[in-house]
Amino acid sequence: MSILVSELLNIPNLRTRVFAGERGLDRQVSWAHVCELPDPTEYLGAGELLMTVGYTIPEGPVAQGSYVHRLAEAGLSGLLIAENMHAPELTPELKSVADRRALPVLLTAYDVPFTGISRAVAEANRTTEHARLLQTVRVYEAARGGRGRHRGRAGCATRRRSRL
Repeated sequence: MSILVSELLNIPNLRTRVFAGERGLDRQVSWAHVCELPDPTEYLGAGELLMTVGYTIPEGPVAQGSYVHRLAEAGLSGLLIAENMHAPELTPELKSVADRRALPVLLTAYDVPFTGISRAVAEANRTTEHARLLQTVRVYEAARGGRGRHRGRAGCATRRRSRL
């Protein structure tokens, strides 16, 4: 399981807060990526957190609402904006669409490097992959260990399950 948006918010040194889309805080983040393209959905997809300093966040309520709608349609896990950089004023329409679509819009402190956020996501993924690998090894060992040592079938499955 990947890290949740809410778990990123709980990492103190990331100094990140929710601006909109609180109902989506249980979304999983498979990757965090910086993109300053006008339509980041061409390169980002489901489960990914878009990080931006705001260059390509459009001005105006209708354009901002459409932007967030596109991100939600692409299945992104959220939008993270560096505060006090290049983003225009975030409009009530952006907040409304994000809330309606349950797409978290996060604001992070100016001096928090995006690499810190990417590392947190990567570390969570690494930990998850390690846990999966250990589980696979346990299953393999239980299956392998049961052969030959336990000649009777009765109780074999129980012994194997107990090793998991």
